[in-house]
Order: sequence, then structure tokens, then C-alpha cells
Amino acid sequence: MAILIFPEIHDTNMKILNRHLILFFLATSFSLVHAERIKDVARIQGMRSNPLKGLGIVVGLTGTGDGDSILSRKPFVNLLNRMNFELGVADVSTKNIAVVMVTATLPAFSRPGQSILVNVSSIGDATNLKGGRLLPTPLQGPGYQDPTVYALANGPLTMGTNPTTASIPSGGIVETSPPGSLIDSNKLRVLLERPDFTTASQIALQINQDPNLFPGASIAHAVDAMTIEIDLTRLPKEETTGDRLIHFVSRVEQVEVTVDTDARIVINENTQTVIINGFVRVSPALISHKNLQLVIPGAGANGEQVMPFGGMDPTSPLQQILDGLNAMGVGSQDVIDIVKALHEAGAVRAKLVVLQ
Repeated sequence: MAILIFPEIHDTNMKILNRHLILFFLATSFSLVHAERIKDVARIQGMRSNPLKGLGIVVGLTGTGDGDSILSRKPFVNLLNRMNFELGVADVSTKNIAVVMVTATLPAFSRPGQSILVNVSSIGDATNLKGGRLLPTPLQGPGYQDPTVYALANGPLTMGTNPTTASIPSGGIVETSPPGSLIDSNKLRVLLERPDFTTASQIALQINQDPNLFPGASIAHAVDAMTIEIDLTRLPKEETTGDRLIHFVSRVEQVEVTVDTDARIVINENTQTVIINGFVRVSPALISHKNLQLVIPGAGANGEQVMPFGGMDPTSPLQQILDGLNAMGVGSQDVIDIVKALHEAGAVRAKLVVLQ
């Protein structure tokens, strides 16, 4: 993977664009083959985090709360009533409190008593949560029909750059373990983070051949571009229960596989960054951009003699071609426009992702 960050070009350097440049581009194939552990490119089904939510009240503000809006007064009165303080909505002022949305992420296999990070965001008219403290707030699962309280959030707020959002490190205490299981119908499923048929097929093949597992048993097969199923019924029974199962899953995660990926170019317009992976190929094309003329052999340059630029190896990949443009002082936006034009012309066979 190569990352190019092109500097801004001052007017004194722009004169270089007045030259008539003919660059020698040759169709290239730059192959990268590497092995990764399964745990680095996939996860076991059942090992997932769970978002939690709750509506809470922050107290202790110095006049920067919600004011006297009904949004804050109503839940505050409900809280006081539950504590045997019989008050009406008109009897309270809420300029020192704020109603907030409390969120957290419950990791897979969490156990009661475990601490988790809590995030707090104002949903009312509060202008600043600084100095506030979140009152004990029950956190439930993402489904509104699930009444289970999975964690309890509480504590002083830690402020960031936004005055209406905050966090509470270790501010949530797990009350209920999340549902989930590694095994479904005697199947252990491996899920790729980036779906790919070739990689899925390779994972199944390597699991079946790995000497640390059960070579020859054909325990794994690819279901689709994302899912590889391991049939636990093909294993000795003692391998599928208790710590033996955990040990088996650990060995599966350590299996090394050849990861395949598609040719991809990512452009971030804001930071003027171009990211290219090693699978990008360049085909014959002729592109004119401002005072630059880009000629790739085979595009039909009317017999004009084309010479390699700046000692560039004719077999250089797109990465080296862009390095050459950058060394010449070609502006970052011009380089980005050239890459886009090559892609539009079909000269660059890769997926182009443009980030705004």
C-alpha cells in the first residue's frame, strides 16, 4: 500500500506546467501476495458488540442547562416523584440540569461487573455540559421492545471539544451479559470483514489443510463471499465442548491465509491524498490535461516519439508515475484530476473511491 500526500504548489512553481510534457506510461501489473491470520481479516459469528442506549439527566451545571423547557422538566419531575418528592412541572426550574442521550457499546461476552465507556449527548437546549454529573441511568439494547437493562451508567462528565457532548470513562457497569453463542446448529461460522469469494475459498482450503487442526477431515467450506462454515460434527466430540472448543477456535484464528483484494484507488479531496494499492493496472490511453499531455503506449500518438520521463522505468506501476508527477511539482489537484481522467477513460482498471 502506498500513500501519496502532495504539497500545495506556489505560483512560482506553476511555470513548470507550461512545458509540453509527454510521459511514457506502460500497462503494468503489480502483484502483492501476502498471508494474514484469519483473526486479522475475519471474525467468528457471535463475537459482536452491542449498542446500548438510555435517556438520562445531567445535574450540577452552572446555568447552562435546558432552561425551563418541558423536555427537561417532565423527566426531572418524574425522577423526583419516584424519590417521593411530589412536585408538579410548574414547580421546578431546570437551568442547571440537562436531558441527555446516553450511549455505550457492550462488548461480546461481557460479564456483570465489567466497566465500559459511556458517551453523553445533549438532546435539549443545554449550551454546555461542563461540570455536570450523570445521574444513574439504565441502558437498554438497541431494540425498543427489549426491556432488559444491560448496564447502568453514572458519574462525572469528561469534556471534549464539543460543549454539548461528553464521555464517562468506565462510567458504565454491566448488569446483564449479552445474548449470543459461538455455535449455531453444530456450525462455527467465520465471517470476512471484507467479502471476497477468492479469500473465502482460500480460508476454507487452509483450514482443511492446516496440520494443527484436522487435515483431511474437510471440516470447512465457503458458503458465500463472506461466510465460511466449519462443521463441528466432523470433529471428535471432546473438541466441541468447554475449553477444548475455545482452544479449537483459537487455532482456527491463527491459520494463515492468502488474502485477495481488488485493485483500488482512494482519493481524499479535502486532504489532497491519493492511496493506491499494488493491484492497479494501467492500460493504453492518451489524456490531455491543461498543458500536460499523457501518452500511454498503444493509444495512438500519431507517430510522435515518446521517451521515458526522468529516468522512469518503463515497467513502473501507477505509484511511480504519480511520484514522477509529484517530483515535477505538478499541483496536487492536477494529479487528482489526471487519476480521475485515467479512470474515466478506462486506462486505470481499479475501483475509484472519492472521499469528499
